[in-house]
Amino acid sequence: MTTYAESKFAPDDYGFPIFYEVLSLDEALADEANACEDDREAMGNAFDGYIAGQLRRVRDIYKTDHVWGTAYSVRAPEGESGTSIALAELKPLSKEHFDAARKRGWLGTDA
Repeated sequence: MTTYAESKFAPDDYGFPIFYEVLSLDEALADEANACEDDREAMGNAFDGYIAGQLRRVRDIYKTDHVWGTAYSVRAPEGESGTSIALAELKPLSKEHFDAARKRGWLGTDA
């Protein structure tokens, strides 16, 4: 199930907040498998090994206390994929707080 978070450090590091829709491991695996499907024809017989390696990479990322998701900010209002987001950097947000930040144009939660 997708969860929501805000970077603890982005305002100090970048000068603006960054918000995330964070994927569960199962969602990240499905997302990567779907993205790899575009390469099936080009990879031919090597596709099975390729996708196995890509899915292993996703699992390894989650084993190191990192996650996949989409980052949103004033610089990326439509979102950009983040494939290795450190859990230690995130503070959880409710869906309501996330949606409120979206309505404010990705300004901070205390704006």
